[in-house]
This record gives sequence, structure tokens and C-alpha cells, in this order.
Amino acid sequence: NGAYNLKVLSGGNVSGVTVSVLGNTGTTSLGDQTTDALTFVAGLTATSSSLLNLAGTIATTNNAMNLGNSVLTTNTILQSGSGTITTGSVTGGAGIKLSLQNNLAIGAVNLTGNVTVNQLETFAGGYAVILTGSSNQISSGTATTFLNTGGVTFGDSTTDVSTFTNGLTATASPVITLAGTVVTTNSAMNLGAVTLTTDGTVKSGSGTITIASVNGANRKLSLQDNTSNSRGLVV
Repeated sequence: NGAYNLKVLSGGNVSGVTVSVLGNTGTTSLGDQTTDALTFVAGLTATSSSLLNLAGTIATTNNAMNLGNSVLTTNTILQSGSGTITTGSVTGGAGIKLSLQNNLAIGAVNLTGNVTVNQLETFAGGYAVILTGSSNQISSGTATTFLNTGGVTFGDSTTDVSTFTNGLTATASPVITLAGTVVTTNSAMNLGAVTLTTDGTVKSGSGTITIASVNGANRKLSLQDNTSNSRGLVV
């Protein structure tokens, strides 16, 4: 503990049997290059820092990873095997990609704060991705595709908004949980079986919306809006 800064750069392996808890309250930097790889075998907690900078690969070995509000200074990969990943907000500048888990992972990823990145990448593992920030913005020049098969959650409140600028596909998971608003900007939106946990809205401007099914007793699903640009087909 203490108000000092901490930098762990280049890479390395912390192989202790107890969770690595970074209790300093100054700035913490884990990596500074896309090629950096840090593994905290028994788990990682980094929630005390006033600023948490991430770069490269941050991993645990089938153990929990808990991160506070984070800034991505370059492309960043979070991996935990069967452990759960929990973050606060995640912010990345132009061109920066956040990658979650890998094809073998089953640990859920809980993005509890606002996620603002250029790209959000997932893999065909059996893990869930849960976005519950009030305002998420994925601004990639290509569509965002959720390949994970353990479930996808967009929002947990009617006021939450998740925007995928250039399109969204979430069909690999058996259940897509939706609350609040999911938006694309004049780009296609493809959703699998949707369960509404609150009233929800899907909007795509001139893009086509395709939904496999919708389930939500006593919930309302609103399609598009009443602006002149909202002319995309809903299937």
C-alpha cells in the first residue's frame, strides 16, 4: 500500500500461490508494448490505483482478475482461463483493440464500467461477455462480432446504451441478454435469441436488424426510432 507509482514492463511471470494484490494508490502500468506479456498465476487484483495503464497481454492461470478503471495505451489482451475477469471502465485511444480471453477460456468477463475502444475482440471459447456500463462505444471501422459461446449481455438498466458504430453480430451464444439500448450507425445488426431483462431498444439507422427470437414477459422491445434516418429493415 502507499501513494507510489508502479511499473511492471516488458513481461514476466508471478508464480506465487496467493493472489497478487497491487495496493498502491498512485499510477500503475502493466506493460507498455503490444508484445509485453505478464502472467499472475494465482490471480490479480489491481483496483486501488488512481490510474491503471494496460498494454500487451495480462493473464492469470485459471484464477480471477480484478481491474479498476483502466486506460489501454496500446492493444491489450486479458486472459484468465476459467477465472472470472472483472473490470471497471476501459478506455482506449484511436486504433486500440481490447481482446478478451481465447478459444479455450470459460471464465466470464464482466465489463462493469463504460467501455470506449476502437475494437472489441472475442474468441470462440465458452465464456460470457457482460457489458453493464451506462455508455459503451465501440468505434471500429469493421463490424464487432461476438464469437464467444457462453452468453452476451448488453446492459442491466433501461438507460444503458451500447453503440457499435460499424455493425454488430452476436449469434454464437445461445442467449443474448438485453437491457437498455443497442445501436449501430447505419450498419447491420444481427442478434441471436434475445432475452429482455428490462425494456429494450435496438436501432440501426439505415442498417438492417435481424433477430432470431425475443423473449421477455412484460417487457417492451422498441425497434428503430422516429427520425428520418431510421429506415433500416427489421427481420
